[in-house]
Amino acid sequence: MRIDMWLDTCDPWSYLGLRHLRAALEDFEHRVEVYLHAFLLDPELDGPVDKPRIVALVESGAATLEEVRESDERMQAHGAREGIRFDFDNLIIAPTSRAHRVIA
Repeated sequence: MRIDMWLDTCDPWSYLGLRHLRAALEDFEHRVEVYLHAFLLDPELDGPVDKPRIVALVESGAATLEEVRESDERMQAHGAREGIRFDFDNLIIAPTSRAHRVIA
């Protein structure tokens, strides 16, 4: 079986999804090949954003303040169940293309 997965290095959903996939495959009896593919959440981003993440998201129209807070709380709860602490308050929005090149 072949599984193709697209993910961005900065996306917590991608990270948790890959982590859950790997855990599920540990007990899977059949041969599985997992192919990871780069996906840029913001391919237009050419440099770090010089403002807090929550402000940038709201100003861009990506989400309302309430939606960002609810999403962050949900992700932090998912992370906590996995023993992961997501620190969205100190997160810097920056291009991930270089990180993808390093991985490749």
